[in-house]
Amino acid sequence: MRPDTKNQTTFIYTLSDPAYPERIRYVGCSVDPVARLRQHCRDAARATATRTHKTSWLRSVLAAGRKPTVCVVSEVAVAAWQDAERAYIAHCRNAGCRLTNSTSGGDGVIDLSPDALARRSEAVRRAWTDPVMKLRQADACKRFANTDEGRAAQRDRVAARWASPDARVRQREALRRAHREGRKADMTKPGYRAQRSKIAKRLWADSAYRAKAVAAGLARNQKGFSGRPRRGPLTDEHKANISKAQKARFVAVSV
Repeated sequence: MRPDTKNQTTFIYTLSDPAYPERIRYVGCSVDPVARLRQHCRDAARATATRTHKTSWLRSVLAAGRKPTVCVVSEVAVAAWQDAERAYIAHCRNAGCRLTNSTSGGDGVIDLSPDALARRSEAVRRAWTDPVMKLRQADACKRFANTDEGRAAQRDRVAARWASPDARVRQREALRRAHREGRKADMTKPGYRAQRSKIAKRLWADSAYRAKAVAAGLARNQKGFSGRPRRGPLTDEHKANISKAQKARFVAVSV
């Protein structure tokens, strides 16, 4: 479980059956292990709870009239809880403990078995068929997105995505494709050409905008659309050919 970032430290804890206290069956992390144990028991007792190794073990202990024993094994800094949890899980498994943990620990699911992944996927699909659950989840996501923590998390995700050169290339191609398709869709709308003409006339009536656009056009003509320098200025014939091609493309898309 992700610890509360408002606390400076958190605890690595273990769960075991009081009938066999020497047998550690689960390793977790929480700022309040006792409260976390109560939550584990409530989750396992729910009839709709996903069947996992942990919930099956908890149900067997509760059915026998016993309550799992929680034991705090270490207090660690919040920033180091993932490594600490993974290290203790690895220590227990190396010692022969039959842990009910589905993963090697830490935040997120990184090494579930194919069967566990299939069960989790099916449980998520089944849960999302409930309209009430969908509305509740959407509301929770909106509330989180409007918090400082939610906005910071979104910024981190975007920054991490754009840090990858391959991701940047894919994103740029997707944006270009969406722009092209959007322009084509707009050009088929009734009145689009008249609207564009009205906007262009209003802009060209501004002398400052007109001077800036002419200067940019001259600079572009010197380099060419490919970025390579032109051998010379555009001829009247070349300008006529460009105008003809643009008009033909506009008419083809508008039809």
